[in-house]
Amino acid sequence: MTNDELEYGKGHSLTKAERVILEKLFAAEIEGALSKKRIRLFQTKSTKTIQSLRDKGMVNEVGERLGGSIRRWELTSFGHFYYCMTC
Repeated sequence: MTNDELEYGKGHSLTKAERVILEKLFAAEIEGALSKKRIRLFQTKSTKTIQSLRDKGMVNEVGERLGGSIRRWELTSFGHFYYCMTC
C-alpha cells in the first residue's frame, strides 16, 4: 500500500502538503521530547492546510496563542496513527 492509497474514512485522503505538515509535527514532538523542552512549537504559514487537518481530526490547537498570534499545534492520537501508517 502506497501513501497515496492509504485513506482514512470513506474516500478521504491527504494531500502532499497535509502529509508534510504531519511529518513536521511528528518530528517537532519527538525533538521536543528528546530535548526535554516544555514547549514544543510548530509554526506554519499554511493556515488552510492546518485547518484542514484539524477538521479531519488529526491535529489540535494547544493552549493559548503565544504573543496573541502564534498558534501551537499537536498531533491527535489519530494523527499519530495515520502518520505512522504512511511511513
